[in-house]
Amino acid sequence: MRISSLAVLIFLICGSFGNIQMASASSHVRCKSEFGSKVPVLMVHGFNSNADIWRGSGSLSEVLQDIDGIDPVYFDYSAVHSQWVTNQAIGPSLANTIDCLAQTSLKNGGKGKVIVIGHSMGGLATRYAASQTVDGRKVADQIGLVITLGTPHKGSSLGNIGTQTATFVCRSAVANFVPILSIFVSADDCLANLALKGLGVGSKELQALPPFPANIPVRAIAGNTRIFVQLFYTDIVKEGTSDLVVGVDSATAEFTDTRKGDGKFEFSCDLRRYGQGVNTSLQGGQCSHNGMYKTGYVQESVKQGVEEYLSSTTRPPVPTGRIVTLFNKLTMTYLNVWEGAQSIPGQVENIVDHSLCKDIAAKCPHIFIANLDSDYGMTTYGDDPLATIAQTGCTQSTTTAPSPLQLVETFDIDGVATDYYIQNCSAGQSGVEVVHYWYVANRDVLVTTKRTSADEVSLDNLRAVLRNATWQ
Repeated sequence: MRISSLAVLIFLICGSFGNIQMASASSHVRCKSEFGSKVPVLMVHGFNSNADIWRGSGSLSEVLQDIDGIDPVYFDYSAVHSQWVTNQAIGPSLANTIDCLAQTSLKNGGKGKVIVIGHSMGGLATRYAASQTVDGRKVADQIGLVITLGTPHKGSSLGNIGTQTATFVCRSAVANFVPILSIFVSADDCLANLALKGLGVGSKELQALPPFPANIPVRAIAGNTRIFVQLFYTDIVKEGTSDLVVGVDSATAEFTDTRKGDGKFEFSCDLRRYGQGVNTSLQGGQCSHNGMYKTGYVQESVKQGVEEYLSSTTRPPVPTGRIVTLFNKLTMTYLNVWEGAQSIPGQVENIVDHSLCKDIAAKCPHIFIANLDSDYGMTTYGDDPLATIAQTGCTQSTTTAPSPLQLVETFDIDGVATDYYIQNCSAGQSGVEVVHYWYVANRDVLVTTKRTSADEVSLDNLRAVLRNATWQ
């Protein structure tokens, strides 16, 4: 009977992480061919749950239906939900699914990017998937935005309790049925690959889990529930720091702030229980762990993130100008406000931008587009352009070493991944404050421009030109 009681306790702990329901054996999502230009939005459930949490009346899918340009799909690993995210049917399968959706999107005229929404352990599965490579393609480059709901990036204390309870039950059962074997059974034997083990604060599994790659915007949503219990007509208040399962700090640990639908969002709510009168049930708790994905204000935050991301990826119109092809590689619009200066044919294009220049007679800002596999490119940047510009990107007249390169975003130029970096500089005598780089590694092209204390290139124009350029 003692074991039965403990088994019930495990069941209750599992229910706190996910819906208290039998996990279905639904198959994983399969790629569809009808995305067209729509962006796939892949929803990933958590521990002890399944994809049904996203469906039906009042669901998040219903809310997202109001957004043009997306197509919700679901990843269901409920048949193995109790296993850790490294299980072949969870993280690796999710990576394959993201890659498949992204490639299908590209083939049908879409952006080749996937938005992933993960609840609880679903966010951890997404972290693992984002670190993988499929057929030579980095999954991280195919994820446009991640939104996590109550994901325990730093673990959950409830996971520690569940681990201890499950271990005790397992070892007790062995001792009762085959006593001699109990001396050989360890905690790791009882919890091999069990999700509860990985969800605990400080677990080895969480420590080994890679963070989200820097180029992925992450919107982290956390719940913060205060508990009110009435005793003798007096409210006893427990101030909240969690959604009753995952702490706010843990749930928001991976957020980014690139203004592409990401950010950190904490929602507070009250959970009340009254001991007198007819109604003695718990009331409220809309931001609790298992309530947030079906709560209106949380759903609106998810919707807002998706809309902001879509807005950030819309190609801006290119100003009028003439079309040029550089280095027999890149065709782009040469704007009316751009003027050539001391270019080396086939090797480097030096462009003066007058669009924001305060004094045309002064030294207006320049845009340099370098062919890295030319003599100029090899002499200037060598075999490792990023390492070279990290050391020499800020002008040599500055007295302090340049700061490290910061990856701001990765976007596509005609379907090719392009990394955008900035480097903060000490203005010094040169007046250079920031250097911007667009590096296209597999095309050996580097675009550079500098912001000085006097002038700067119109980044809006330059981004528009780059996003609308095409490769030969």
